[in-house]
Amino acid sequence: MLNPSAQMLRAIRLPFWILTAAKRKTGLAVLGTFLLIWPPHLRADAIYYVTITNATFTATCIGGGTCTEVVNVSGYYDPLTDIATDVTASITGTLHAELVFGLTTCTAPGCFSGGTLYDPNAKSGFNPIEFNPNISTYNEPNPTPLGTGPDGAQLFVPAKCGGDQTACNTIGAFPGNGDIDYDLTSGTYTSVEVGPVPEPASLVLLSTGAGMMSVLLRRRRWRPN
Repeated sequence: MLNPSAQMLRAIRLPFWILTAAKRKTGLAVLGTFLLIWPPHLRADAIYYVTITNATFTATCIGGGTCTEVVNVSGYYDPLTDIATDVTASITGTLHAELVFGLTTCTAPGCFSGGTLYDPNAKSGFNPIEFNPNISTYNEPNPTPLGTGPDGAQLFVPAKCGGDQTACNTIGAFPGNGDIDYDLTSGTYTSVEVGPVPEPASLVLLSTGAGMMSVLLRRRRWRPN
């Protein structure tokens, strides 16, 4: 099925080329101008720069006491396509890992579905540590509390902590549990829209219009007196 931009080009193509030579030049100028002003800003979706600050999780340490893990994240995120880019993320505490965004092959009951932040250094055959911010509203330029509870931000620490955490399951460490997720204790986020993503068809129209106008200007510039 043709998108609206393609349908519009098909509709104008035949009558345009049967114009006389004189009218064709005028038609080219009109069409080029129209394509330049025809909204190239039509958006597929919006991109947000998201910062998550001190997303904190607490649990009883192995052997007693309170253990705390803290997650910090920054990067660009597209909620419509669930794609993140230029992400810098880490978890610190008794666990230490740099996190990336994407799909994982986690198979434990507590694993998250869809795109999530996870430890890419988990060993083969081990489930990775995962963090899901569960942000429900965007374009929040001021620090906003992350959600808590089952529908809020959550941390998944597998039973063997991905196999790459030397402190896992040792006295004083944050406990690994492959069956449940840890709920957020505290943390904030900001999200600022940094611009829409133009529709690919709109970019084509913009380029076509610019090309037409360039041809006309070049012809006029080199026309002999």
